[in-house]
Amino acid sequence: MLMVTLLVMATAAAGQSVVGRGLEIRFADQVVPAGGTRLALDNAYRRLNSPPLDNLEFVVSDLGFQMKRRFTEYSGDISGRMLGALQAAGPLLGATSPMAEQLAAELPKYQKADGHFGAEQDLAAGANQNRDMPILWGNGRLLLALCERQRIKPDPKLLEMARRIGDYVISTRPYYGKRENFEQVGGAYASGFTTCYPSLIDGLAALAEVSGDAKYAEEGRFIARLSLLDRAFEKHHSHGRFTAYRGMLDLDRQAAKPEFVDTIVTDCHKIREGFLLPTGGITETFDRTGVHDEGCTEADWIRVNLFLWRATGDPMYLDVAEGALRNHLLAVQWLNGGFGHRTLRSLHDGQATWPGGGIKPLGMDAYWCCCMHGTQILADVARWGVVVVNDVPTVTWMASGRWTFKINGREVTVITQRRGPTTWRVRVESPQPLDTVVRLRVPGWCREMSVDDKVRPAAGGWAEVACRGSEPISMDVTFPKEIRRAGVYADTVKAGEPVRLFLGGDLMCLPDDLVEKGIVVHDRVPAVRIASDKVEGNFILVIAESPDGSRKCLTRLVPMSRRPSGGCMYLFNVKHAEPGAFKSMGEPFQQNGVPIEILLACDGESEFYLNGELLVRLPAVSQGIVYPVHARVGRNELAIRVRNEKGPGMMIGLIRAAGGIVSLLSEKCPAMVCDDAALKEYLADTSTAVDAPVAMKTIGKLGIAPHFYMAGDYLGTGARWVWPDTTGKNAKTAYLVRWQFEIGK
Repeated sequence: MLMVTLLVMATAAAGQSVVGRGLEIRFADQVVPAGGTRLALDNAYRRLNSPPLDNLEFVVSDLGFQMKRRFTEYSGDISGRMLGALQAAGPLLGATSPMAEQLAAELPKYQKADGHFGAEQDLAAGANQNRDMPILWGNGRLLLALCERQRIKPDPKLLEMARRIGDYVISTRPYYGKRENFEQVGGAYASGFTTCYPSLIDGLAALAEVSGDAKYAEEGRFIARLSLLDRAFEKHHSHGRFTAYRGMLDLDRQAAKPEFVDTIVTDCHKIREGFLLPTGGITETFDRTGVHDEGCTEADWIRVNLFLWRATGDPMYLDVAEGALRNHLLAVQWLNGGFGHRTLRSLHDGQATWPGGGIKPLGMDAYWCCCMHGTQILADVARWGVVVVNDVPTVTWMASGRWTFKINGREVTVITQRRGPTTWRVRVESPQPLDTVVRLRVPGWCREMSVDDKVRPAAGGWAEVACRGSEPISMDVTFPKEIRRAGVYADTVKAGEPVRLFLGGDLMCLPDDLVEKGIVVHDRVPAVRIASDKVEGNFILVIAESPDGSRKCLTRLVPMSRRPSGGCMYLFNVKHAEPGAFKSMGEPFQQNGVPIEILLACDGESEFYLNGELLVRLPAVSQGIVYPVHARVGRNELAIRVRNEKGPGMMIGLIRAAGGIVSLLSEKCPAMVCDDAALKEYLADTSTAVDAPVAMKTIGKLGIAPHFYMAGDYLGTGARWVWPDTTGKNAKTAYLVRWQFEIGK
C-alpha cells in the first residue's frame, strides 16, 4: 500500500521561496553520480590522471621550481588545485589517485619558515606584483585544498601546515592590508592585487571552520571588507572576483549575522544584466566582447550561485547555476575530459554585432587551472543534485545519481535520472516504510511541470511529493516539450533581434559539423526555418539557409551539452516553414567522420589544411592550441604551412580522439618549400608526392629551451620538437609539413 500526494508550495507576494532565507543545507551521506553527470566527471578525473598532471615533479614545480612550466611562480596553485580536485572527485567515483597521497606527503618539504610557499620575500620593501601577487594567489588555492582535505581525511600535520599559512596571512596585514595596494599594484587582471589578495578569503573561512579558531575568519572578513573597495567589473578578472565571493559567502554561512550576502546579491544582479554570454557563461574578464571564456570562471559562477541559493533561499540562483552548467561548462569539455579556454565568435546581423554568439573550433586545454577547477565543480554539482533542507530531500535537477540520507532516524535514498532535455525519472526508496516528503524544483524558465502526467503549475519554484507506503515510489517528471524563445542576453525577446532557442533548460545550437559547408557564414547570424514549436525528440529539426536563400539543408539543432566538439552558433533568425513542405525544402545533411582534436605548439605563423581544406590560420602559438574537427575514417593528411621570420623555429604536435592519442608529429613527416604557387598546386591535388623534399629534423624533447615545459600537454606522450631543416635558407621561407594519420571506425 502506498500513497503519493503532490503539494504545490506557494510563496509570499514578495517572491520569497517557501524554504526561506539562509537555508540549512545538509548533503547526502552517500553520493553516487550516474548518467551524464558520471560520464563528465569520469572524463574530467581521467584528465587529472594523464600527462602532464600525472607527473609529481611537474605538479609541485610551483613549490620547488624543478620544471619551468606555465605559472611556476604561482606557488601552490596547480599543486593545491590538484589536491582539492582529486580528493573531491575520487570518493564519488570509487577511485583513488596516487597523486593525492603523494602531494599530501610532498607538500611539507616546501613550506618556508614564515609559513608561506614560494619565493623568498622582503615585504618591508613594499608589495611587488611579479613576486608577491603569485604567492598570494597560489597560497590561497593551497590553503583551501588543505582545509578541504581536513574535512575528508583529518591529518594533524597538514592542519598545522594550513594554520601556518593562515598565520602568515595574518602577519602580513601591515604590508598587504592597505587601500593603496588596490590602486597601485598590478591593475585589475589576474596578477593584480584586486584579484590575488581577496583570493585568500575562502581558504581562511575554511581554516576557521576546520581549526575552530575564529581569528582566521576575522582575517578573512578584514580582507573581504578591504576588497569591496573595488567593486568595478569592466575588464576585471572574473575568476578572481568569484573566488572572493565564494569566500565571503562561506564566511557568512558560519557567522551569526550575514555581512556580505546583500552586497554579492547586488553585484551578481549587475553581472547577469551586463556580462552574461548567451550561454549563461562569462568571459575571462568581465567584458562581453572578450575573445575567450575560462573554465575556472564558469565553474566559480556555478558555485557562487549555488552558495547564493543557500544564503537567500531564492531558487532563481539554481536556474542560473543550471544554465551555466548545461549550456556552457559541459559544452566546452575537451575530448580528453579537460577544460580550458574556448575562442568565442561575434555574429553580425545587418548593422548589429552580437559578441559571444558562437564558439570557434579553437582553444586551449588549460592544464594549469581549468582542468582541476572543472573537475572539482563537477564533483560538487553531484553533491548538490539532491540535498536536505529542513529535513526534506530537495531535488535541484543539477545532476543525475543516487543520494542516501539519514532523516529522523530513517534511511532515505533519492535517485534521479535525466532522460532528455525535458524529462526526468525520480525514485524514492528506503529499507523502512516510506514516510517522507520530497521537494522538486520547478525551474523559473518553466510555466508548468507534470508529475506522472498531472500538470502542476510553477508556484514559487517548488512542488512537494508526499511519499508513504511500503514500496519504493517512482515518478516521471516532465517539462513542456516545446521550443522556448529568448533574447540574446536576457529572457525578453526584442523585435528585430536574433533569438536563442531552448528545449527545456537546454540552449540549442547549430554545430559547424552538422551543416553543409558554404550554407552558413560563421560570423553571421544564421537563418533557420522551423515547422512547429512542438518537438518530438531531443533535438530540433531545422532548415538552414544560406544568406541569399539560394541554398538550404535539412539539419538539426542539438543541446549545447551534447554538441560535437567543434564550433557552433546559438543565435538565430527564425522563420516559419509549412509543415507539409518542410522536409522537402532542403537536402538532409549528416556529418560523417570521427571527432578528433589537433594539438600544436609552433613558433611563427601556421596554417592548417585537413585533406586539402583550410581549417585555420594562426600566429605563433608556442604554448599550444587545440583545434577540434571531424576526420574521415581511413587515411587523412594534415598539411601545416609554417613560417618563422625570426629564424629556425620549433613545432610539436599530436592528434587525439576520444580513445587517446592517434598520431604524433615527427621528423618522418615529409616537408617542402611552399610559396603561394606551390600551395595552390598542392591544394589542387593533395595526393601529389613531394618533388623536392626538405628534411625534417628533431630539435629536441619537451623541456628544452626556450619553451621548456610551457606546452606541458606533450609531457609523457613521446612527442618531440621538430622543424624543417632550414640550413642555408632564407628565414622567411614558408614550408609545408605533410602529416598523415589513420582514423579507425
